[in-house]
Amino acid sequence: MTIMLKDLHRQAMDFAAQGFMAQMGADQNAAIALFAQALDLELAAIAELREPIEPTYSVLHRSAGWMAIHCRQFRKAEQLACKALAGDPPADIAAELRDLWEQSNFHRHLGHNGVALAREEIGMNLVGRTVSNGVALLSDLLPRMHNIQKLTLRIVQRMLNPSYSARVPKDIRSRYPTFAATPRSGSFAVSLRLGHPTAQQQAFPGFVSPSEIVAEFIDLMEIVNRGSIEEIEQRIPQPAYQNNFIGLARTLAPDGRRIRQVGFVAHSDDGVRTVAVTRPSSQIRPIDTAKSAVGADRIEVSGMLRYADASSSQNRIRIIAGGGRSHDIRVPPGMMDDIVRPMWNLPVTVVGTRRANQKIINLHDIWQSDDRDANTSNRIVGRMPSLF
Repeated sequence: MTIMLKDLHRQAMDFAAQGFMAQMGADQNAAIALFAQALDLELAAIAELREPIEPTYSVLHRSAGWMAIHCRQFRKAEQLACKALAGDPPADIAAELRDLWEQSNFHRHLGHNGVALAREEIGMNLVGRTVSNGVALLSDLLPRMHNIQKLTLRIVQRMLNPSYSARVPKDIRSRYPTFAATPRSGSFAVSLRLGHPTAQQQAFPGFVSPSEIVAEFIDLMEIVNRGSIEEIEQRIPQPAYQNNFIGLARTLAPDGRRIRQVGFVAHSDDGVRTVAVTRPSSQIRPIDTAKSAVGADRIEVSGMLRYADASSSQNRIRIIAGGGRSHDIRVPPGMMDDIVRPMWNLPVTVVGTRRANQKIINLHDIWQSDDRDANTSNRIVGRMPSLF
Protein backbone atom coordinates (compact mmCIF):
# COMPACT_ATOMS: atom_id res chain seq x y z
CA MET A 1 0.00 0.00 0.00
CA THR A 2 1.13 3.53 -0.73
CA ILE A 3 1.12 6.11 2.07
CA MET A 4 -1.85 7.90 0.49
CA LEU A 5 -3.80 4.65 0.12
CA LYS A 6 -3.13 3.64 3.73
CA ASP A 7 -4.17 7.06 4.97
CA LEU A 8 -7.43 6.98 3.00
CA HIS A 9 -8.25 3.49 4.27
CA ARG A 10 -7.51 4.53 7.87
CA GLN A 11 -9.80 7.55 7.55
CA ALA A 12 -12.52 5.32 6.10
CA MET A 13 -12.28 2.99 9.10
CA ASP A 14 -12.50 5.97 11.48
CA PHE A 15 -15.72 7.15 9.81
CA ALA A 16 -17.06 3.58 9.84
CA ALA A 17 -16.41 3.33 13.59
CA GLN A 18 -18.27 6.61 14.11
CA GLY A 19 -21.11 5.23 11.98
CA PHE A 20 -21.45 2.14 14.17
CA MET A 21 -21.43 4.36 17.27
CA ALA A 22 -24.21 6.48 15.75
CA GLN A 23 -26.22 3.30 15.09
CA MET A 24 -25.84 2.26 18.71
CA GLY A 25 -26.99 5.73 19.72
CA ALA A 26 -30.16 5.36 17.62
CA ASP A 27 -29.18 8.14 15.19
CA GLN A 28 -29.76 6.30 11.94
CA ASN A 29 -29.51 9.34 9.67
CA ALA A 30 -26.13 10.32 11.11
CA ALA A 31 -24.95 6.71 10.77
CA ILE A 32 -25.87 6.57 7.08
CA ALA A 33 -24.04 9.86 6.42
CA LEU A 34 -20.91 8.58 8.20
CA PHE A 35 -20.94 5.29 6.30
CA ALA A 36 -21.32 7.23 3.04
CA GLN A 37 -18.18 9.23 3.90
CA ALA A 38 -16.36 5.98 4.68
CA LEU A 39 -17.46 4.61 1.31
CA ASP A 40 -16.15 7.67 -0.56
CA LEU A 41 -12.78 7.31 1.17
CA GLU A 42 -12.54 3.60 0.35
CA LEU A 43 -13.38 4.32 -3.30
CA ALA A 44 -10.62 6.94 -3.32
CA ALA A 45 -8.22 4.36 -1.87
CA ILE A 46 -9.18 1.89 -4.62
CA ALA A 47 -8.48 4.60 -7.22
CA GLU A 48 -4.92 4.89 -5.83
CA LEU A 49 -4.18 1.30 -6.91
CA ARG A 50 -2.37 1.26 -10.21
CA GLU A 51 -2.94 -2.49 -10.69
CA PRO A 52 -5.08 -5.16 -8.91
CA ILE A 53 -2.52 -6.39 -6.38
CA GLU A 54 -3.97 -9.08 -4.11
CA PRO A 55 -5.08 -9.23 -1.39
CA THR A 56 -5.17 -5.40 -1.17
CA TYR A 57 -7.46 -5.07 -4.20
CA SER A 58 -10.16 -7.48 -2.94
CA VAL A 59 -9.86 -6.34 0.69
CA LEU A 60 -10.56 -2.72 -0.27
CA HIS A 61 -13.49 -3.73 -2.47
CA ARG A 62 -14.91 -5.88 0.33
CA SER A 63 -14.59 -3.01 2.81
CA ALA A 64 -16.13 -0.49 0.41
CA GLY A 65 -18.94 -2.92 -0.38
CA TRP A 66 -19.95 -3.28 3.25
CA MET A 67 -19.85 0.48 3.70
CA ALA A 68 -22.23 0.68 0.72
CA ILE A 69 -24.55 -1.82 2.40
CA HIS A 70 -24.57 0.22 5.61
CA CYS A 71 -25.38 3.47 3.81
CA ARG A 72 -28.00 1.65 1.69
CA GLN A 73 -26.29 1.98 -1.67
CA PHE A 74 -27.05 -1.60 -2.58
CA ARG A 75 -26.36 -1.33 -6.32
CA LYS A 76 -22.90 0.04 -5.54
CA ALA A 77 -22.26 -2.85 -3.15
CA GLU A 78 -23.25 -5.32 -5.86
CA GLN A 79 -20.87 -3.68 -8.36
CA LEU A 80 -17.97 -3.71 -5.91
CA ALA A 81 -18.47 -7.38 -5.06
CA CYS A 82 -18.67 -8.40 -8.73
CA LYS A 83 -15.62 -6.33 -9.67
CA ALA A 84 -13.48 -7.97 -6.98
CA LEU A 85 -14.77 -11.48 -7.74
CA ALA A 86 -13.88 -10.99 -11.40
CA GLY A 87 -10.23 -10.89 -10.31
CA ASP A 88 -8.37 -13.54 -8.35
CA PRO A 89 -9.08 -12.91 -4.64
CA PRO A 90 -7.87 -15.32 -1.93
CA ALA A 91 -10.40 -18.06 -1.16
CA ASP A 92 -11.47 -16.70 2.23
CA ILE A 93 -11.99 -13.17 0.91
CA ALA A 94 -13.82 -14.53 -2.14
CA ALA A 95 -16.28 -16.24 0.21
CA GLU A 96 -16.89 -12.93 2.00
CA LEU A 97 -17.34 -11.15 -1.34
CA ARG A 98 -20.00 -13.70 -2.33
CA ASP A 99 -21.76 -13.04 0.96
CA LEU A 100 -21.57 -9.31 0.20
CA TRP A 101 -23.07 -9.92 -3.24
CA GLU A 102 -25.92 -11.98 -1.76
CA GLN A 103 -26.64 -9.31 0.84
CA SER A 104 -26.72 -6.57 -1.79
CA ASN A 105 -29.14 -8.58 -3.93
CA PHE A 106 -31.34 -9.34 -0.94
CA HIS A 107 -31.65 -5.69 0.07
CA ARG A 108 -32.06 -4.56 -3.54
CA HIS A 109 -34.91 -7.05 -3.98
CA LEU A 110 -36.63 -5.67 -0.88
CA GLY A 111 -36.21 -2.15 -2.22
CA HIS A 112 -37.93 -3.07 -5.48
CA ASN A 113 -40.93 -4.16 -3.40
CA GLY A 114 -40.96 -0.99 -1.32
CA VAL A 115 -39.60 -2.76 1.78
CA ALA A 116 -36.47 -2.13 3.85
CA LEU A 117 -35.02 -4.39 6.53
CA ALA A 118 -35.09 -2.61 9.88
CA ARG A 119 -32.43 -2.85 12.56
CA GLU A 120 -35.24 -3.62 15.00
CA GLU A 121 -35.58 -7.28 15.86
CA ILE A 122 -37.30 -9.58 18.33
CA GLY A 123 -35.19 -12.34 19.79
CA MET A 124 -36.94 -15.41 21.20
CA ASN A 125 -35.29 -17.83 23.64
CA LEU A 126 -36.84 -21.18 24.56
CA VAL A 127 -36.05 -23.03 27.79
CA GLY A 128 -37.38 -26.49 28.53
CA ARG A 129 -37.19 -30.24 28.07
CA THR A 130 -37.30 -30.15 24.25
CA VAL A 131 -34.45 -27.66 23.78
CA SER A 132 -30.72 -27.90 24.21
CA ASN A 133 -27.66 -25.89 23.22
CA GLY A 134 -28.60 -24.63 19.75
CA VAL A 135 -31.22 -27.37 19.22
CA ALA A 136 -35.01 -27.19 19.55
CA LEU A 137 -37.98 -29.36 18.63
CA LEU A 138 -39.50 -27.87 15.48
CA SER A 139 -43.07 -28.28 16.73
CA ASP A 140 -42.20 -26.05 19.70
CA LEU A 141 -40.21 -23.52 17.66
CA LEU A 142 -41.81 -22.94 14.25
CA PRO A 143 -45.41 -22.23 15.36
CA ARG A 144 -44.11 -19.61 17.80
CA MET A 145 -42.01 -17.93 15.09
CA HIS A 146 -44.99 -17.90 12.74
CA ASN A 147 -47.29 -16.50 15.41
CA ILE A 148 -44.88 -13.70 16.31
CA GLN A 149 -45.28 -12.59 12.71
CA LYS A 150 -49.08 -12.79 13.04
CA LEU A 151 -48.98 -10.76 16.24
CA THR A 152 -46.76 -8.00 14.81
CA LEU A 153 -49.05 -7.73 11.76
CA ARG A 154 -52.09 -7.45 14.02
CA ILE A 155 -50.32 -4.70 15.98
CA VAL A 156 -49.83 -2.74 12.76
CA GLN A 157 -53.42 -3.40 11.70
CA ARG A 158 -54.78 -2.20 15.05
CA MET A 159 -52.62 0.93 15.03
CA LEU A 160 -53.82 1.84 11.55
CA ASN A 161 -57.45 0.76 11.80
CA PRO A 162 -59.44 0.29 15.04
CA SER A 163 -62.00 -1.83 13.15
CA TYR A 164 -60.97 -5.49 13.20
CA SER A 165 -61.01 -7.52 10.00
CA ALA A 166 -60.52 -11.29 10.04
CA ARG A 167 -57.76 -11.15 7.43
CA VAL A 168 -54.87 -8.71 7.68
CA PRO A 169 -55.06 -6.45 4.60
CA LYS A 170 -52.68 -7.35 1.80
CA ASP A 171 -50.93 -3.97 1.80
CA ILE A 172 -49.98 -4.43 5.49
CA ARG A 173 -48.76 -7.99 4.89
CA SER A 174 -46.62 -6.90 1.95
CA ARG A 175 -45.20 -3.78 3.61
CA TYR A 176 -44.38 -5.34 7.00
CA PRO A 177 -42.85 -8.78 6.38
CA THR A 178 -40.87 -10.66 9.04
CA PHE A 179 -37.50 -12.31 8.42
CA ALA A 180 -35.73 -15.01 10.42
CA ALA A 181 -32.11 -14.16 11.19
CA THR A 182 -29.35 -16.68 11.93
CA PRO A 183 -30.22 -18.78 15.01
CA ARG A 184 -28.07 -18.19 18.06
CA SER A 185 -26.73 -20.79 20.45
CA GLY A 186 -27.95 -20.90 24.03
CA SER A 187 -30.93 -22.73 25.45
CA PHE A 188 -32.33 -21.99 22.01
CA ALA A 189 -32.53 -18.51 20.61
CA VAL A 190 -33.57 -17.15 17.24
CA SER A 191 -34.00 -13.61 15.96
CA LEU A 192 -36.83 -12.21 13.85
CA ARG A 193 -36.12 -8.97 12.03
CA LEU A 194 -38.88 -6.65 10.90
CA GLY A 195 -39.36 -5.31 7.41
CA HIS A 196 -40.99 -1.94 6.85
CA PRO A 197 -41.85 0.46 4.01
CA THR A 198 -38.88 2.24 2.42
CA ALA A 199 -38.27 5.95 3.05
CA GLN A 200 -40.18 6.80 -0.13
CA GLN A 201 -43.16 4.70 0.97
CA GLN A 202 -43.18 6.24 4.44
CA ALA A 203 -44.30 9.53 2.97
CA PHE A 204 -47.72 8.02 2.33
CA PRO A 205 -50.38 7.86 5.09
CA GLY A 206 -50.46 4.79 7.29
CA PHE A 207 -46.89 4.20 8.44
CA VAL A 208 -46.01 2.45 11.70
CA SER A 209 -42.34 2.49 12.66
CA PRO A 210 -40.56 -0.78 13.56
CA SER A 211 -39.69 0.76 16.95
CA GLU A 212 -43.39 1.24 17.69
CA ILE A 213 -44.14 -2.37 16.71
CA VAL A 214 -41.34 -3.80 18.85
CA ALA A 215 -42.26 -1.64 21.86
CA GLU A 216 -45.93 -2.64 21.64
CA PHE A 217 -45.02 -6.33 21.35
CA ILE A 218 -42.85 -6.27 24.48
CA ASP A 219 -45.37 -4.16 26.42
CA LEU A 220 -48.13 -6.65 25.66
CA MET A 221 -46.07 -9.73 26.54
CA GLU A 222 -45.15 -8.12 29.87
CA ILE A 223 -48.85 -7.51 30.58
CA VAL A 224 -49.72 -11.11 29.70
CA ASN A 225 -47.02 -12.44 31.99
CA ARG A 226 -48.37 -10.29 34.85
CA GLY A 227 -51.89 -11.55 34.15
CA SER A 228 -53.42 -8.08 34.22
CA ILE A 229 -56.79 -8.12 32.44
CA GLU A 230 -57.43 -4.46 33.12
CA GLU A 231 -54.21 -3.42 31.40
CA ILE A 232 -55.04 -5.50 28.32
CA GLU A 233 -58.50 -3.94 28.11
CA GLN A 234 -57.03 -0.45 28.40
CA ARG A 235 -54.33 -1.16 25.84
CA ILE A 236 -56.64 -3.00 23.42
CA PRO A 237 -60.20 -1.70 23.87
CA GLN A 238 -61.70 -3.58 20.88
CA PRO A 239 -63.02 -7.08 21.89
CA ALA A 240 -62.04 -8.73 18.59
CA TYR A 241 -58.47 -7.48 18.88
CA GLN A 242 -58.44 -8.57 22.53
CA ASN A 243 -59.48 -12.11 21.63
CA ASN A 244 -56.99 -12.25 18.78
CA PHE A 245 -54.12 -11.05 20.94
CA ILE A 246 -54.88 -13.39 23.83
CA GLY A 247 -55.21 -16.33 21.43
CA LEU A 248 -51.84 -15.60 19.83
CA ALA A 249 -50.19 -14.88 23.18
CA ARG A 250 -51.27 -18.33 24.37
CA THR A 251 -49.46 -19.94 21.44
CA LEU A 252 -46.27 -18.08 22.38
CA ALA A 253 -46.41 -18.78 26.12
CA PRO A 254 -44.80 -21.88 27.66
CA ASP A 255 -46.94 -24.99 28.02
CA GLY A 256 -45.41 -25.73 31.43
CA ARG A 257 -44.32 -29.23 30.38
CA ARG A 258 -42.06 -29.22 27.31
CA ILE A 259 -41.31 -25.48 27.44
CA ARG A 260 -41.16 -23.78 30.83
CA GLN A 261 -40.02 -20.31 29.75
CA VAL A 262 -40.15 -18.22 26.58
CA GLY A 263 -37.91 -15.17 26.71
CA PHE A 264 -38.13 -12.20 24.37
CA VAL A 265 -35.43 -9.62 23.70
CA ALA A 266 -36.39 -6.55 21.70
CA HIS A 267 -33.65 -4.54 19.97
CA SER A 268 -34.72 -1.14 18.67
CA ASP A 269 -33.56 2.45 18.47
CA ASP A 270 -34.97 2.89 21.98
CA GLY A 271 -32.55 0.33 23.40
CA VAL A 272 -32.82 -3.29 24.53
CA ARG A 273 -35.81 -4.65 26.46
CA THR A 274 -36.41 -8.15 27.76
CA VAL A 275 -39.29 -10.14 29.19
CA ALA A 276 -39.28 -13.76 30.35
CA VAL A 277 -42.76 -15.26 29.95
CA THR A 278 -43.25 -17.96 32.56
CA ARG A 279 -47.06 -17.88 32.88
CA PRO A 280 -48.32 -21.14 31.31
CA SER A 281 -50.67 -20.90 28.37
CA SER A 282 -53.34 -22.70 30.40
CA GLN A 283 -53.56 -19.61 32.65
CA ILE A 284 -54.11 -17.19 29.76
CA ARG A 285 -57.76 -16.93 28.73
CA PRO A 286 -59.82 -14.93 26.21
CA ILE A 287 -61.39 -11.89 27.86
CA ASP A 288 -64.66 -11.16 26.11
CA THR A 289 -65.86 -14.77 25.99
CA ALA A 290 -65.10 -15.50 29.60
CA LYS A 291 -66.85 -12.37 30.86
CA SER A 292 -70.08 -13.21 29.10
CA ALA A 293 -69.90 -16.81 30.33
CA VAL A 294 -69.98 -16.22 34.08
CA GLY A 295 -72.52 -18.61 35.60
CA ALA A 296 -72.80 -20.84 32.53
CA ASP A 297 -71.89 -24.54 32.44
CA ARG A 298 -68.32 -25.19 31.35
CA ILE A 299 -68.25 -27.81 28.58
CA GLU A 300 -65.22 -29.70 27.33
CA VAL A 301 -65.40 -31.28 23.87
CA SER A 302 -62.71 -33.33 22.11
CA GLY A 303 -62.79 -34.54 18.54
CA MET A 304 -61.75 -33.70 14.99
CA LEU A 305 -62.24 -30.17 13.68
CA ARG A 306 -64.00 -30.95 10.39
CA TYR A 307 -66.09 -27.92 9.56
CA ALA A 308 -65.71 -24.16 9.79
CA ASP A 309 -67.91 -21.31 8.63
CA ALA A 310 -66.14 -17.97 8.94
CA SER A 311 -68.95 -15.89 7.45
CA SER A 312 -69.90 -12.84 9.48
CA SER A 313 -73.34 -14.28 10.25
CA GLN A 314 -72.13 -17.67 11.50
CA ASN A 315 -68.47 -17.83 12.64
CA ARG A 316 -68.97 -21.43 13.72
CA ILE A 317 -67.01 -24.65 13.75
CA ARG A 318 -68.07 -28.27 14.14
CA ILE A 319 -66.24 -30.91 16.16
CA ILE A 320 -66.82 -34.58 15.27
CA ALA A 321 -66.31 -36.74 18.37
CA GLY A 322 -66.35 -40.50 18.89
CA GLY A 323 -69.25 -42.32 17.28
CA GLY A 324 -69.74 -39.52 14.79
CA ARG A 325 -71.43 -37.21 17.28
CA SER A 326 -71.08 -33.59 16.24
CA HIS A 327 -70.89 -30.42 18.32
CA ASP A 328 -71.52 -26.96 16.91
CA ILE A 329 -69.37 -24.25 18.45
CA ARG A 330 -69.57 -20.48 18.06
CA VAL A 331 -66.16 -18.80 17.73
CA PRO A 332 -65.83 -15.27 19.16
CA PRO A 333 -64.63 -12.43 16.89
CA GLY A 334 -60.88 -12.29 16.38
CA MET A 335 -60.15 -15.99 16.84
CA MET A 336 -61.23 -17.78 13.66
CA ASP A 337 -58.51 -16.81 11.18
CA ASP A 338 -55.33 -16.81 13.31
CA ILE A 339 -56.22 -19.21 16.12
CA VAL A 340 -58.81 -21.75 14.97
CA ARG A 341 -58.17 -22.16 11.24
CA PRO A 342 -54.62 -23.60 11.60
CA MET A 343 -56.16 -26.54 13.54
CA TRP A 344 -58.59 -27.58 10.81
CA ASN A 345 -58.74 -31.38 10.26
CA LEU A 346 -56.75 -31.99 13.45
CA PRO A 347 -57.78 -33.47 16.81
CA VAL A 348 -58.66 -30.60 19.13
CA THR A 349 -60.06 -30.00 22.56
CA VAL A 350 -62.50 -27.15 23.06
CA VAL A 351 -63.52 -25.66 26.35
CA GLY A 352 -66.63 -23.55 26.10
CA THR A 353 -69.83 -22.59 27.82
CA ARG A 354 -73.44 -23.49 27.29
CA ARG A 355 -76.46 -22.25 29.13
CA ALA A 356 -79.59 -24.30 29.83
CA ASN A 357 -81.78 -25.06 26.79
CA GLN A 358 -79.01 -24.08 24.36
CA LYS A 359 -77.40 -26.44 21.85
CA ILE A 360 -74.53 -24.39 20.54
CA ILE A 361 -71.37 -24.08 22.63
CA ASN A 362 -69.66 -20.71 22.97
CA LEU A 363 -65.94 -21.24 22.54
CA HIS A 364 -63.72 -20.17 25.39
CA ASP A 365 -60.51 -22.05 24.64
CA ILE A 366 -59.19 -24.41 21.95
CA TRP A 367 -55.98 -26.35 21.54
CA GLN A 368 -54.62 -29.23 19.49
CA SER A 369 -54.97 -32.45 21.46
CA ASP A 370 -53.85 -36.05 21.36
CA ASP A 371 -55.37 -38.29 18.66
CA ARG A 372 -57.00 -40.52 21.26
CA ASP A 373 -58.95 -37.52 22.58
CA ALA A 374 -60.83 -37.42 19.29
CA ASN A 375 -62.84 -40.45 20.45
CA THR A 376 -64.20 -38.73 23.54
CA SER A 377 -67.45 -36.82 23.74
CA ASN A 378 -68.46 -33.75 25.68
CA ARG A 379 -68.77 -33.41 29.42
CA ILE A 380 -69.75 -30.70 31.88
CA VAL A 381 -66.69 -29.90 33.96
CA GLY A 382 -68.09 -27.20 36.22
CA ARG A 383 -68.80 -23.50 36.23
CA MET A 384 -66.58 -21.01 34.46
CA PRO A 385 -63.63 -19.95 36.61
CA SER A 386 -62.36 -16.40 36.94
CA LEU A 387 -59.88 -15.10 34.38
CA PHE A 388 -56.15 -15.79 34.74
